[in-house]
Amino acid sequence: MTDANSTIPPSPPAPHVPIGAHVTSRHAPEWGKGTVLGKDGKLVRVLFVAHPSRKQVVVPATSLVVEHISNWPDPSRSAATASSPSSKSSKATLKKKLDPPERTREEGLQFFLKEFPGAFADPRYLKEEREYKWAAHEVFAQTLGDGSLSRLVEAGDAIELADRAKRVEAATLNLLYPVEKARFRSAFAQPDVALAYFRALRDLLEAAEPSSAFPAYAKAVEALPNPGGPSASWPMATVLPFAARPDVFLFVKPTPTKEVAKRFQLDLCYKPAPNWGTYEQVLKLVKLLRDDLDPLGCRDLIDVQSFIYRSV
Repeated sequence: MTDANSTIPPSPPAPHVPIGAHVTSRHAPEWGKGTVLGKDGKLVRVLFVAHPSRKQVVVPATSLVVEHISNWPDPSRSAATASSPSSKSSKATLKKKLDPPERTREEGLQFFLKEFPGAFADPRYLKEEREYKWAAHEVFAQTLGDGSLSRLVEAGDAIELADRAKRVEAATLNLLYPVEKARFRSAFAQPDVALAYFRALRDLLEAAEPSSAFPAYAKAVEALPNPGGPSASWPMATVLPFAARPDVFLFVKPTPTKEVAKRFQLDLCYKPAPNWGTYEQVLKLVKLLRDDLDPLGCRDLIDVQSFIYRSV
């Protein structure tokens, strides 16, 4: 019988486990890191990178250790913030930043995981998204890597450089649309202009920081000839850097990239012609995405680019 004067100690509070948090399991550390994708009372839905099912699992919040909290943006803040006074230019920037995305950050993850329950280890994901892009990286390594790009540039061999670049682009399969592929094949018709492009590409790939070489590279892309229209598009500019260094450079398809940036309320300062200001913002987006995607097994910017494309 309980003493009337005694008190029952309260249960320990459940840990604060918000959606988007990175967690590990107290009882099954072999599951590795996980991302919280949903909550239902004291239960949470988590995708662990090494869980045997390769699917989301429902576990008690008390069974988790929170490693990092990554808060999801609150779309309801847009209306309140948009009413604050500002200049016309500030209003334009604010509107771009706060435009609601078609899918929220959580919904984008859910949409991707519905297609690929095993995330970046899903066999279908590997076949449809990763394997051919990695194969293109290997073609670059074989044809223009290990100093070959620099040696051919110094030798002034624009014809061989163009031939090898076309082989790399061909290995990327459907990254470029057919019209972009046609422009790529005709972009190196003028040897002196082509050589200037490959020199700028070499400098970009060898730069300690992209910021030091990207502006000159963008100008070299802009100078490439094409009778059917401008060659200086974001896919044209980023396909070879992406194939060469998927650890550093993101392949940019403007429409899905801009849409995913909205989930983070990130203004890409987008301009159609390649420029460092926009690409700097793109690389900021990469960092934000890696915060969400690394616990799911994201390896590099091939996985980041694939997520962008397949989550919109």
